Amino acid sequence: MMRKILTALLLAIFLLPAFTQEGDWTPKPPPEFPVEMDKISDWLWEQMSHDPEVKEHFGFKLAFCQHPMYLVIDEDRGVPTLNERIPPFGAATSPEYVERVKRNLESLERFPDIKINYQWSAYELNHMIEAFPEVHLKMKELYRSGSLEFIDGTYSQAHLQVLGSESNWRQFEYGLEVYRDHFGKNVDLYARQETGLHRQLPQLLKLFGYRYITLPYFNTVFEFNEGPLEITNHAGHYLPLSGQEFIISQGLDGSGIPTYLWSPRWHPGMKAQLEMDLISGPKIHYEFPDLVEVDQEHYDRYRHIYDWVLLDDALDERIQASPPTATASIYTYWSYLEGVWAEELMRNIKLAEETAVMAEQIQAMGSIAQTGVERSADIKDIWKEILKSQHHDISWIEVTDLRRKSIIRLKETRDRANGIMGEITTRLVNKDPSFVAIFNGQPNPRESLVELSGKRNLDGITFQEFNGRSTGFVNLPPGGFRSIREKGKPAGSSPGDLPETILAEGYQVHLDKSGLMRQITVNGKELLSAEDYLGGEIRARIDKEWKGNTDAEVRYYTGPVFDVVERTGTLGTIPVKERYYYFKKEPLIKVELDFEFHGDEVGNMWMDETKINVYYPTGGNTVHHDIPFGYTRARQDRPLFATNWISCGGIVFVNRGTIKHRVEDGVIANVLAWGSHHYTNRIGWDYWAAQAQYDIRLYGNHSLEYYIIPLESFDGNMISRKVTDLVSPVFITRGKGETSYYESGEKGLLPTSVYHEDGKTWMRGYKLPGEGTSDYRDWEIFNRVLAE
Repeated sequence: MMRKILTALLLAIFLLPAFTQEGDWTPKPPPEFPVEMDKISDWLWEQMSHDPEVKEHFGFKLAFCQHPMYLVIDEDRGVPTLNERIPPFGAATSPEYVERVKRNLESLERFPDIKINYQWSAYELNHMIEAFPEVHLKMKELYRSGSLEFIDGTYSQAHLQVLGSESNWRQFEYGLEVYRDHFGKNVDLYARQETGLHRQLPQLLKLFGYRYITLPYFNTVFEFNEGPLEITNHAGHYLPLSGQEFIISQGLDGSGIPTYLWSPRWHPGMKAQLEMDLISGPKIHYEFPDLVEVDQEHYDRYRHIYDWVLLDDALDERIQASPPTATASIYTYWSYLEGVWAEELMRNIKLAEETAVMAEQIQAMGSIAQTGVERSADIKDIWKEILKSQHHDISWIEVTDLRRKSIIRLKETRDRANGIMGEITTRLVNKDPSFVAIFNGQPNPRESLVELSGKRNLDGITFQEFNGRSTGFVNLPPGGFRSIREKGKPAGSSPGDLPETILAEGYQVHLDKSGLMRQITVNGKELLSAEDYLGGEIRARIDKEWKGNTDAEVRYYTGPVFDVVERTGTLGTIPVKERYYYFKKEPLIKVELDFEFHGDEVGNMWMDETKINVYYPTGGNTVHHDIPFGYTRARQDRPLFATNWISCGGIVFVNRGTIKHRVEDGVIANVLAWGSHHYTNRIGWDYWAAQAQYDIRLYGNHSLEYYIIPLESFDGNMISRKVTDLVSPVFITRGKGETSYYESGEKGLLPTSVYHEDGKTWMRGYKLPGEGTSDYRDWEIFNRVLAE
């Protein structure tokens, strides 16, 4: 009965006499039930496209936004061949792909009413232009004629929500520069196929002159702050009503950017809109195909229903009739972070970011001291290599070849940055090989954790040697260096029986007989709720069975700087070595993990709990974590992208590139690795599912680390400063002296970068919130002169 009713309704609505300018048209019957929804959409589309009044009646606009994939086609040479390099979906080589670009440009002359919005990453656009200058000339001509527009503007279309503050900034700084240089264009519309949303993005975009955001095809979360907003729903499709198509996306400082509330689908959302309301839906639709051919078929499909538009212009017009009435924090819980190569890529991006930031800080010192060494251009090239490696296509599971190449290049950027720092610092110190000079790039004094290779000690400071490294804490001046004579031998690490309790200043750790943590206490307050998990416990599902690390060979060592618990065991058949450093004078625990993978398969892609996770069970129910240029309160039972730290129940978990976390019933979990032999991202697409599978199992030796900071209560500002001091690297060389070249005396600021430009020293960062203020104050991102 329901089938007959639905068929009758569809016939009543859509099988109306319709005539086109080309002559009579005989409507086709609807598809028989049961039928795939795409076939119903195609049938409805055909009814619409043959009614000459549809276009005028609805006033629909189409922004056709091409999403090129030049980078993977140009550089990935994995086996089997990446699907994006197999025609007809992709192209085997960049010259073949550029022929498609040329045909797209030709279509703008062949069909004068068509307009194209290009979402090139700045890197790919620049690289393509250098190789094919004739394409650049044609693009400039069509851009100036008003047929072509550029959107997004980032350097490499990265998932910004998983990257550090400085990478976020430079994605726009260096990306927008390419568009200005090649086209005189100031990109001001953040529109893209892939997501890249986080809570501080609106403030960042405003600083770079952006005027609009549009929603991506992929996951988006709305946390409404104020104002009315009408949304209609039918059959699981949510759309704003006419006149309610914009919302203000709000940053932590309260500033915002108008955001258009329509999400592209691979087939335009016409069907959902018609089923909801025939006149009240969004007027501007947009598609983000992967650089499809714009041919006669595409032209005929859209021309009776849509006016083709440049998205920027269409939003300017539409916002007059539909001004925003509500505000929201808009962000995402989704990214490409799965698979050992993606996780190793993120760890190397983290290290490369930190090294490049310090290279700029050392260059600032050298410029202030007038050393005559100017390597700012080289450091910028290093940053561009790092940004390129952040392209979302490189992170994707199937892109194994280009991802491995990117990991190698990231390691090379660190070598280059260290070489630059070595060249500059040798001119800042007085030559004396008996002294060790330690450089601090942060514009504030700090006590830094310093590690020296081998058995080494510095005069007046206690270092302890373990596992081929000597470790101690050194007080450093702001924006400068301190040198200390290398003298004597470090303290040793004496073996002993595993104690029940490790005593340190500010915290105590009660150990389980397995060597893992049963309890951490601060001033008598218990931080762990070790009913289901021990602190540091690792679990994963391997061969459909749950495996853990509770069984291990345990060794204990003690010394004046730290106690060490070393554990050697397996996770299923995967060899794992763990080292826990319990520092005695600082409230700090450092953990090192070494995994040895041999083509292992672990877990299920869709269930984070089944992957390799490390757990810390707290008794807390309030979660905070940092984001680019800030930190935020978060919810439990969500994937959480903590770029540096996550806090719950007095435990601060500081990751070193494994940024995907979740908190369930107070238990902090950090995803470390996942791998499989059978996976495709083309779920439900018969063509793709039939293609060769990619070997994305876990291979190689991988060393990870993280820190635990035990606290009695939450203090986000203190945590942010402490973690910045902890993870910001130092640079060590031979030489004598002590100098501070720059310093920030202003309280409440968290610097993310110090650099020298136009004869001035600049500092970038963000303001920390003051006590008792709302969530929307004192979060300003700044970029100001620190010193002349």
